[in-house]
Amino acid sequence: MSTEAPFRIDHVLKLHRFDLSRDGVELAHVEYVPRDGVWVITHSWTEPAARGQGLAAKVVAATLEGARAAGVKVRPVCPYVVDFLGEHPEFHDVVQGQQ
Repeated sequence: MSTEAPFRIDHVLKLHRFDLSRDGVELAHVEYVPRDGVWVITHSWTEPAARGQGLAAKVVAATLEGARAAGVKVRPVCPYVVDFLGEHPEFHDVVQGQQ
C-alpha cells in the first residue's frame, strides 16, 4: 500500500490557473486568460523532477472539466494542450469552434 499523499488540484481564480500539488508542493499547473467567455489556455508546466508521471494530463483534464462546469469554451494555445486535445476527443465539446 502506498503512503504517498494524494494529488490536489485547485482552481486559483485570481491567478487564472489550475494548480496540481501534493503535500502543499506545486508539481504542475495550467494557465489561461479569460476573454469574452473563452479561456485562452496559454501555458502548462510540470516540475522537472515530477515529469513522466502523467501529472500534466491530470491538470489539463481538470482545467477542461473546470471550463465545462463554468460554461465557457477554451482556445488552446499551449502546444501540450493542443496535443492533449488531439488524443482526447471527449473534451472537444469545450473547445471553441468544435463540437
